[in-house]
Amino acid sequence: MIALVDSATSLMQHYSLRRLEVDWEQLRTNARAAVQEPHEVAPWSAYLAIRAALRTLGDHHSLLLGPQAASHLSEGASSANVAPSIRLVAPGIGYVQIPAYAGLDRQAMEDYAERLQEQIGHLTDKGACAWVVDLRGNIGGNHVAHAGGTGSATR
Repeated sequence: MIALVDSATSLMQHYSLRRLEVDWEQLRTNARAAVQEPHEVAPWSAYLAIRAALRTLGDHHSLLLGPQAASHLSEGASSANVAPSIRLVAPGIGYVQIPAYAGLDRQAMEDYAERLQEQIGHLTDKGACAWVVDLRGNIGGNHVAHAGGTGSATR
């Protein structure tokens, strides 16, 4: 399980938003120490150690999903996403409300974005030249916790 912790902390070090602000040697040492049984087969103690390391980053953008939550997101959580609300609210003014998105399927994400772009294009064709973009229901990123994730995923 130490190898799993080392792999995860290496990914964190490479991709973290705060990678230049973290004492990686200390973070890695703490994560390795948190693994209860270094030679056990079940990865649960490694998962707990990785989640603790992710919390230490404090970026609120990284998370580790267990197999069940990852499977849920891979198998169609994106089909449950609420479509953006797009309309003209006044002559020349378009309104776009973009809710949170959940899912790991890259093609589903691209399809979602393409549909949004097409709808914006239709309003542009109808004269929209200024936009109100409402992100109140969108905390940013891919909101995997909303779809049953727990904790924080290294991407």
